[in-house]
Amino acid sequence: MVERPEILIVRRVPARQRSAAEAMPKPTRSASGNGDIVWSATIRGEPMPQAKQHDVVLTDGVARLVRSRPARLWQNRAVPQLLNRRPARPLALDLVLDCRFWSSARRPPVDEDLVIEVLERAAIIAHGRQIREKHVFAAIDRDDPRVTVSLASAAERP
Repeated sequence: MVERPEILIVRRVPARQRSAAEAMPKPTRSASGNGDIVWSATIRGEPMPQAKQHDVVLTDGVARLVRSRPARLWQNRAVPQLLNRRPARPLALDLVLDCRFWSSARRPPVDEDLVIEVLERAAIIAHGRQIREKHVFAAIDRDDPRVTVSLASAAERP
């Protein structure tokens, strides 16, 4: 008699559909006072200093500037943290970026362009050119390095 191995059936449970009210946080005022906050999140992990974001690679006799390995690793760890926080559609309005970096030690300046690229890759914003104003702050938190990002609508000034 021949024994047949057991068959394992795995079923994926469909994700719960969020209503429009749950998808977007309740609007509050931004730090700059320009508009309402339309999205915010916290990215866990050590932010990458600006000086270590790029490497020079020689390809076909031409020097090219590429993202460094630590910067790519930080981006690859940040995108999954944002995927479950993204809106139903990427935001397509003019925005104000409020970025707060907490690192484990005193570091050189952090480049917010890396965060903007992560927001694009996670389909939170449609394009980086939507960012009309940037507010960048840095501080030290030895126990919990992170980046807090909030996007507010850019209100037209009279």
